[in-house]
Amino acid sequence: FGTIYLKKYDGSNWSLINKNANNYLFTGAGLTTKSIGMTVFNSRLYVTYTVSNTIYTDIWNDVTWNIHNALTNSGSFDYNAIEPFNSEYYLFVTSVTASTGRLYKQNATSWTSVSTSIPLDNTKTTGSPRLTLLNNKMYLCWHESASSFQVRVKEFDGTNFNFIDGRALVSNLSSTFSSISLAPDINSLNGKLYVAFEQSGTPALIQLRTWESGISWTKVHSGSGSLNFDPTKSASEVRLAKFQNRIYATWMEDGKIRVLGLY
Repeated sequence: FGTIYLKKYDGSNWSLINKNANNYLFTGAGLTTKSIGMTVFNSRLYVTYTVSNTIYTDIWNDVTWNIHNALTNSGSFDYNAIEPFNSEYYLFVTSVTASTGRLYKQNATSWTSVSTSIPLDNTKTTGSPRLTLLNNKMYLCWHESASSFQVRVKEFDGTNFNFIDGRALVSNLSSTFSSISLAPDINSLNGKLYVAFEQSGTPALIQLRTWESGISWTKVHSGSGSLNFDPTKSASEVRLAKFQNRIYATWMEDGKIRVLGLY
């Protein structure tokens, strides 16, 4: 079964934020817990996690927990991402089964479906949902099974959606349309989007692309053609973060954690 713990750091020490006497956020015998998401909204910490076909949202005000309505799907919810946008918070969910790339928003009392057809092809499986904000718009990023796995990016202005990943173009987000690209992360800085992902192969390489407008993406990598510290070693689990006006990438490579300051 799965048990979720949460800790906070005050600059010197770590301490558990517990919801009960057993010091865990959630536990369930015979249940699988996965896909933990966190964000700050209205000076509160929002934590989402998936249990079977249900996504739970726990809200921490630095004193007590409050539980928002659970979001349940008759099909399958596997992965989720959460992001505040336009004074509400949004939940992007994907599934390893088809027809489950969906976007929801939460008001004070209930969930509202924004779109049930996020993928380019709603019959394909999806995974690794990610969200970020840029210039008063929200950007959704995920991988989707096509002829091979591809990374997709969709722009949302609060009303309309628009694909910006370039799809089958030479300048698309993936280096070539036939390559297997998956497990992306997305962030933004100084008017640009940054998307990092794993390009599967032997070895697997970490790729990075930037975007400013339109549907064309620019490759960002070292002389080896990837972010890998050693391009002969496989890498995975890439994540992007902003800190002091720079983008940082972290990933696993050859049993080590690599960190690279980009801009």
